[in-house]
Amino acid sequence: MKQSFRCRPCRFAVIAALTLAWLFQASLVAQAQPMGAPEKIHSPAKACPVIPDPDALRSLAQDCAKDLASDGNCRAYAKDESEEYVIVRDCSANKPEAYLMMPVQPVTGIDDSRIFSAPLADLWEDAWLWSRKYPGQPAARTGLAINSKHARSQNQLHIHISCVLPQVRKALEAGNIPLWPARPVTRMLGPAGNDYAAVKVRALSGATSPFRIAQAMAGGVGDMKDRSIAVVGAQEADMYYVLVTTSKGAGTGHAEELLEQTCAPL
Repeated sequence: MKQSFRCRPCRFAVIAALTLAWLFQASLVAQAQPMGAPEKIHSPAKACPVIPDPDALRSLAQDCAKDLASDGNCRAYAKDESEEYVIVRDCSANKPEAYLMMPVQPVTGIDDSRIFSAPLADLWEDAWLWSRKYPGQPAARTGLAINSKHARSQNQLHIHISCVLPQVRKALEAGNIPLWPARPVTRMLGPAGNDYAAVKVRALSGATSPFRIAQAMAGGVGDMKDRSIAVVGAQEADMYYVLVTTSKGAGTGHAEELLEQTCAPL
């Protein structure tokens, strides 16, 4: 099913309406389908290859855009006059509640200079809206992340969508994080205690796109290959933490480390 969103401020309401429509339709189908009738068969979800193909996500995005039934990992496809992207389930068996948002067009990653311009700059806002369905957790438990060039296996821009580690959420809530454009504070977060520059924002698009905030923190430097970004929902409604870290060698530069991708019960 292709979905078209032409009014960015209206997208949250549209996605919510689509979710209700899907649930209602599924209920009707379940009631109308006779006992023993075969279900519609979709292609099975493909497992992650043993040897990663750096172009696998790019191919998957294009396949999902053509037909959501082409791969069991496809979840949603959206297109309007300015952007085209898909939502897919992460193929890793260790990440049962992990999803990815990625453009259909070839975009290498956080090191691609196009991330500072619309529509890519606003991809975080769309990812957050879809996180209300995938994985569908409370805002303060939801996290988004994009890894640096040095900490990724795929050459296609993608934002990870899942839950955030409980200890990360607690550290942010207790950390007196300032509202951008105030000077960010540094917090040691994640299993390895890596440094993250942290600020709060009221929106994830426009001037407060996490891509643009990370660029500003770097002094306006255009080369972003060493940067990695996470977004975590705050307790306050319509507030978000933006966290930026920098690759300094092995074990750094992957904000995905802040995610808890099983969304295990607290």
